[in-house]
Amino acid sequence: MCMHVLLSLWLCGVPQAPGVDRGELERCIDVFLGGDAAKGAGALQILYRHPQPARDAIDDRIEDMDDPGVKQRLTALRQRVLQVGLARTIFQRVQTGLTFSGQWTDLAQYDPEVGGLLMDLARNPQIDEGPMQAVRESAFQAIREGALHAIADLKLTALLPDLKALTEDVLNEDWLIEGAGMAMAELGDRSWIDRRLEALGKTLAEAATDVPRRYAVQKLLSRYYYRLNEYARALEAYEATAAILEARAATLTGRDARVLKRMLWLTCYNAACSASKAGSMDAVFQYLDRTLKADSSAAAVQELAANIREDGDLKEARKDPRYRDFAGRLRRLLAGQGDKL
Repeated sequence: MCMHVLLSLWLCGVPQAPGVDRGELERCIDVFLGGDAAKGAGALQILYRHPQPARDAIDDRIEDMDDPGVKQRLTALRQRVLQVGLARTIFQRVQTGLTFSGQWTDLAQYDPEVGGLLMDLARNPQIDEGPMQAVRESAFQAIREGALHAIADLKLTALLPDLKALTEDVLNEDWLIEGAGMAMAELGDRSWIDRRLEALGKTLAEAATDVPRRYAVQKLLSRYYYRLNEYARALEAYEATAAILEARAATLTGRDARVLKRMLWLTCYNAACSASKAGSMDAVFQYLDRTLKADSSAAAVQELAANIREDGDLKEARKDPRYRDFAGRLRRLLAGQGDKL
């Protein structure tokens, strides 16, 4: 798993909703068609929480409907329900700041329209109502980036022309162009990423004594190579960024030191994940040790313990005898039973 910090992301009512019977969905559709704005808003919330069964109920209504005006309203409702439902799912996951291969494959349940929905979300999610109403701009960016990750994860090669168009539109934000370019690379078109890697290589060569520039480039390279499944190269870039951060740590105090501690924690953890994917088990546990040394506070140890239990990238590492020892060490730290660093 590659882990990044996502700040100020929040959403009311995110947890998965329990099941709903068909009758309730039918009543919600009736309320929506009735035109009562106040009641309609509540009905939409229920439909949003159950996008797949709501879609099926709406499809049946559309098939049985003769009135073209009502049919048009139902079609628009269907699109809204699916888009908000998909955005909610993406938002739940990006809040964790964790990404890993196969994270989005379950979105195939939206087939055959998942590609169109994801591309709409990537371009500009028109979700200005209901559960997404209070989401800040940073969250919309996270949703759009998540949609691009999902396009790559689901191998939606038919969307390559749309992704290429995003990279070529100079009006798009840099992060959107980057996300589209990385999705292209994962789908087999390396035209954007190869140009980017070449440019970063030149920058790195020119910045031999410019530590901030070298750090920025190595951080980008670590992320790019991870996404490209070039884990050995990702590991080299993570090591370079970790070394810079560790050298800087000795000179900082207060808030700056705390921020750097978190950055180093994330870098070492990501390096452990890349090492696991590369099959370098010795390196995995070396980087997990460095993660723990970077921050051994109760909150950080608890987060690390939770991540290593569930992280898809550490699947092979969990089979190593050292995993049990490391997990036990974390449990003892959380229980206050020693294992001083």
